[in-house]
Amino acid sequence: MPMVDRPSLAYDSQRQKTVLYDGHSGCTWEYDGTFWELIETETSPPSSGSEKLIYDSTQGLIRLVGTFPNWSEVWQYNGIDWQRVIAENSFYLFSSGWVTAAYMPDKQAIYLLGACLEKCSNEGHYSGWLFEGKSWVEEGIIPFGADAAAGEPTYMTPEVVYLEDNQTLVLQTGFGGKTIGSWALNYDGREWEISEDSTSTSGINDLLLFFDMVYDTERKVVVLFGAFQEGEKLIVETWEYDGIEWKQVFPQRSPSVRVWHAMAYDSHRKVVVLYGGSDYTDDNFPNLYETWEYDGVTWTQK
Repeated sequence: MPMVDRPSLAYDSQRQKTVLYDGHSGCTWEYDGTFWELIETETSPPSSGSEKLIYDSTQGLIRLVGTFPNWSEVWQYNGIDWQRVIAENSFYLFSSGWVTAAYMPDKQAIYLLGACLEKCSNEGHYSGWLFEGKSWVEEGIIPFGADAAAGEPTYMTPEVVYLEDNQTLVLQTGFGGKTIGSWALNYDGREWEISEDSTSTSGINDLLLFFDMVYDTERKVVVLFGAFQEGEKLIVETWEYDGIEWKQVFPQRSPSVRVWHAMAYDSHRKVVVLYGGSDYTDDNFPNLYETWEYDGVTWTQK
């Protein structure tokens, strides 16, 4: 069982393995649905400030994007070793900011969203970037609400997933005020446009704090699991988004309250895999070295 405090997960559908990268230690683990295995690689990415693991289904490679330690970098993993990808037009990211990314197979490109400090047009705020294999290209639209457009973002934990079926990037934000909500973004090959029917808040509990979300390709829904503020206590909730609206679901069992966990969708076994997190109800934030799976009905600890 991995004992890592900041996991990032992605599912390698070609090798049918869930891959875990630890942003602090640089260790790599793989999960086959039964056991976790530590992979001894000759090369590893350096410790990062914030990172996101994604699967490039075109190349059949795991990609890692994030801040190393502050400049944007791209790494790739083939199941044996890591290799750094030389990317032009790197930009300087806020080391403690939140980085999220998604792979778009039909565009053969990575979309990254992060808080940019240098080498970008909107320094000090979140910017969107595309990477098509050679260089980073900054997007002109910051996909958030009016507060962000006015230069006053109040969000801290955005996450994005890509719905390949309708070529839509879904964004959900948390941890802060007016901009909490969900936006569906359509890409026309030049820029992102916010869909007219999805510019308002998502209907998700407005006190969403820390979460992760993935796309269930079998059921065609985004699955979100996260911690929410309810009065003076924290609770956990599971939500699903079918491309039209968010709906809360009520599994018989759920993981305990946690933050900074990671999720991936295992398309072979048709389950969402969740690993780790920290107990936010304890002042010492102890790590939770647990693996859970969600099959669309309930969560099961493995």
